[in-house]
Amino acid sequence: MSYSTIKPKHCKCGCNHYPTISYNGWYAPHAPDEIKEKVGNRKKQVQRKANERARIRSLNQLEGNREMVSGKIGIDSELENYFRLASGELYMNPFCMECNDVISPTIKRLKGDEWVEVDNFRNCTAHIFPKSEFYSVRANPYNKLYLCCKNGCHERTHRLDTFSKMKIFPEAARKYELFKDQITETHKYKGLFEEYINQLNTK
Repeated sequence: MSYSTIKPKHCKCGCNHYPTISYNGWYAPHAPDEIKEKVGNRKKQVQRKANERARIRSLNQLEGNREMVSGKIGIDSELENYFRLASGELYMNPFCMECNDVISPTIKRLKGDEWVEVDNFRNCTAHIFPKSEFYSVRANPYNKLYLCCKNGCHERTHRLDTFSKMKIFPEAARKYELFKDQITETHKYKGLFEEYINQLNTK
């Protein structure tokens, strides 16, 4: 086995540090200001391109969230309007209805190897009757609660056995009375939900 006899060069200033990549033979802290500026500009350019790629991915994800609307494929405008109105209401009163913690408008999440800013108001708008099963009331203005994700309040509504034990459940039951006649789907969730309401009324 042979080894290279070429000795690595030290920083151009003559110190014992080895050159930093992209600094033209200089150890980064010892590089002239013009070299540092060039490298900094390149890094900013790389970051700008990364941010642009993240923005494009976010837009593509939105475009990919397509549903059947009036027999045609397209973004569900009713549902988008539902979330816009919810964001407006949360802006005026940004508190979780269960734990009363503050709900911030945006939150940073790790997607792949990058941190991106996402709409937290949308994430914290919880459907009382899930939109995936009850298309008829997916955008009904009464079919929602504002529950934070940070403390797990939103997640607890995903199962009726935990949802029914929450402080907010009586309010969910009250709102249900306002949109139940609009439900056209036949699903066991509806019957179970009403059973939990009956248990609530007999306590």
